[in-house]
Amino acid sequence: MIPGLPFNRGKGPLGDVAECMDTAERAGLSAIQVRSVAFDMVCPTTQALWEMTQRTMAPVVLLKSRRTQAEWEGISAQVSRSLVAKLGSGEQRVTLTALLTTATKPLVRASG
Repeated sequence: MIPGLPFNRGKGPLGDVAECMDTAERAGLSAIQVRSVAFDMVCPTTQALWEMTQRTMAPVVLLKSRRTQAEWEGISAQVSRSLVAKLGSGEQRVTLTALLTTATKPLVRASG
């Protein structure tokens, strides 16, 4: 739906448990735990949801930073129209889910 977003039709980086575990293991961490944490968010309108997304979703913020203001305004208007066409213009309830990864790093004792 957002042109130029590299994972428009797939998962984003660290988008599944296996990838989170693998990344932590490759970083030398142990006692790795990954848990899914979800929370519900309510926006009064579809436009409010899109405005919030432009400020808080890292991939969208990055994409926006790589465009001129005029380019982004065109993209934003297109996305906004698409969202309203698909979802309607009223209140939107969205469940956001994050994979929270915790781990420990082994102590390295100084020799001597």
